[in-house]
Amino acid sequence: MAHYIPLQDKLDEIEEQGKRLRRRLDYLKGERDFLVDMLLTRPTRDMEAQRRLLQEWDEEIDKLEQSIAYLRREYVKYKNQLTINNGQL
Repeated sequence: MAHYIPLQDKLDEIEEQGKRLRRRLDYLKGERDFLVDMLLTRPTRDMEAQRRLLQEWDEEIDKLEQSIAYLRREYVKYKNQLTINNGQL
């Protein structure tokens, strides 16, 4: 027999995961903005290393944004299912 996770528990789990991803995204964007400002106003000897770091952060930011978009779609899907199920009661 399969183990079913209640829809509300799944929604809560998605919401918590989304909050964690959003905090990480906000942090990285702040760090990236600071690094960009630093590169523009105070050039360093090793600009290439700073650019690589900036590129890595941009890639991680893109992945986080994709993950958040996926979680939003999943949340809507489960929320709609919960609404349908509650309407049938």
